Amino acid sequence: MDRSVPLVVAATPNKGDGVLTRKLQFFVDGEWRDTESSEYMPVTNSSTGEVMAEAPKCTAAEVNEAVAAAAAAYPAWRDTPLPARVQVMCQFKQLVERELNELAVLLAKEMGKNLAEARGDDDGYIAWLSEHPDGYASGHRDRRT
Repeated sequence: MDRSVPLVVAATPNKGDGVLTRKLQFFVDGEWRDTESSEYMPVTNSSTGEVMAEAPKCTAAEVNEAVAAAAAAYPAWRDTPLPARVQVMCQFKQLVERELNELAVLLAKEMGKNLAEARGDDDGYIAWLSEHPDGYASGHRDRRT
C-alpha cells in the first residue's frame, strides 16, 4: 500500500492576512483522513509565532477508532517474524534519512531549536533506529499474553 499521501489536504487564508495555512489530516487504520470536527489547533513557528499549519482536534470517536485500530493491528506485528520486522524498520530508517533536512527544518521551526540542534535530534533518532532495527521489539514481550 502506498503510504506517501501528503498530509496537506487544503490551504485556507489566515484570518485577515491572506496567508495560506495548511490543514492537516490524521492517520488511522492505514489511511489519511479528515476529521469530522470543525476544530483545528495551530502549529506555530515558536520563534516567530507564524501559523505553519493547523492540526485537527479529532473527536473522541476518532481517537477511540485509532486506538482500536492500533490494538487490532498489534498482534499481527507482534507475530511477524523478526527478520521481516527488521526489514520494515530499516525501510522506515531510510525514509527518515531521505527526509532528514525537511524534518530538521520542521523540528527547528516548531520547537524553537536552531537547525544544528534539530539535525542532532534527528541524527540521534536515526542512530537509535540503527541500534534497534527490530523496532525494539526483541527486548520486550507483550505483557498481556
